[in-house]
Amino acid sequence: MKILKYSLVAATILIVTAALFASCMHGGKLDGITITPATTTIARGTTQQFTATAHFSDGTSLTWTTAVEWGTHNPDGSVNTVDISVNTSGLVTATSTTGTFTITATDKANNITGTAVLTVVEPLSIAITPANPIMAKGATHSFIATATLTDIASGGSTTITQNLTSFATWTTSDSTIADVVTNTGFVTAATTTGTTSLIATVSQPYSSNTLTATTKLTITADTVNTISVTPDPAFINLGAEPQWVFTVTGTYPDLTTQIFTDSVTWSSSNIGIAQIDNSTGLVTIGTTTGSTDITATDPITGKSGHSTLIVQ
Repeated sequence: MKILKYSLVAATILIVTAALFASCMHGGKLDGITITPATTTIARGTTQQFTATAHFSDGTSLTWTTAVEWGTHNPDGSVNTVDISVNTSGLVTATSTTGTFTITATDKANNITGTAVLTVVEPLSIAITPANPIMAKGATHSFIATATLTDIASGGSTTITQNLTSFATWTTSDSTIADVVTNTGFVTAATTTGTTSLIATVSQPYSSNTLTATTKLTITADTVNTISVTPDPAFINLGAEPQWVFTVTGTYPDLTTQIFTDSVTWSSSNIGIAQIDNSTGLVTIGTTTGSTDITATDPITGKSGHSTLIVQ
């Protein structure tokens, strides 16, 4: 026990000495410490990496993450290492309790502390992206499980998202069609064509309720050759309600076709004229007439098709 005690004391002395040495060698006085991100929200049971930056009187800054002493605190300032903890590298782990906590990074040599605010919430739902993918036999792709969170710091008036890919258990309904590595979302299509379901599940201790997302995965004999968007051009009257306008068709080397409308991501080159939902393809027009280029991209191959949308 004495050896362990002396080792901890020696380690603390080394950290303080290193901080003092770095500060002196830097040529400026340490004026302050900031933590990045300064404010963030995560799902219960997940982690958040924070970094500390030291700011000096000569106007320069240095990464100070391992030179500070990290701490976690309740809103009243009391130390909390049960419901939320932080290691020496600024990695915070939220366990069983939701709420708002303060993260601190203290330079013990100069007695300067930086703070950040971390809100821990219950995830509401998860979704898999890309959705409804179409892959060729033998192809591979990494999928993402994204959680929607209620931001209790704003009274629940806004929602934010968090990548929970590594916290999810991934499966497929038919591993003879495609296989997935659990905790990574990395899918390998087999040599058999067909459809299967890709499933991501987030359960205890990450949520009091098990959250599940499912999307259809289609395996084809070949890689899609071209993507086309119709109609081209497309016309919408100014003042029209949001609507679905486009159909996306994939053409294969043997000239067979397949509908990709639900499998692509969307973008508009001029959102002042019209916006298009990245995942659904729902078009919302702006307040002026004009034209914009609508792009549909297959997230598996990166191939794109285009159409000109004219608001008249």
